[in-house]
Amino acid sequence: MSSFPKTLALLTHEQWKAIVEAYREGVTPEALAQEAGSNVATMKQKYRAIEFQHEKGYGFEVIVANGQGWSLSSYSRAKRNGHEKEKVLRWRVPASLADCIQNDSASPDAEEALITRLHRVLGLETSEEFWMFIHSWFGEVSDPELLHHAGEGKPKKGRR
Repeated sequence: MSSFPKTLALLTHEQWKAIVEAYREGVTPEALAQEAGSNVATMKQKYRAIEFQHEKGYGFEVIVANGQGWSLSSYSRAKRNGHEKEKVLRWRVPASLADCIQNDSASPDAEEALITRLHRVLGLETSEEFWMFIHSWFGEVSDPELLHHAGEGKPKKGRR
């Protein structure tokens, strides 16, 4: 087996270490990009990711050890959702209901899926925007109104 993957991983790690050290020493991203023959915008993004991790309390050694992928993806996620920690929501639903919400069918006879309709009408792009919309729609609704929207006249015993 070739030692190329191991060598490539070491080179990638060393490159990331050099970028973190340059940031730590106050070298500007523009100067480092020029010296390395790299894209300035890309280097600025890497610097912002390093700064973000450092402001969260991670030491430079930890930032180097965790690697470029961890730093950049963590920064990207935080930037996307306003630095708030994300939580994955999962539910099992019948396939027919899932198809109504998010239809993967390319059939011209298929009804427009709810996700497609919300994107078309409201311009919703992300799951965060979708849940913010759902919360804004139902978050302030009183219990009787909520029951009415659900098609029930009054709550059943044992239900809240």
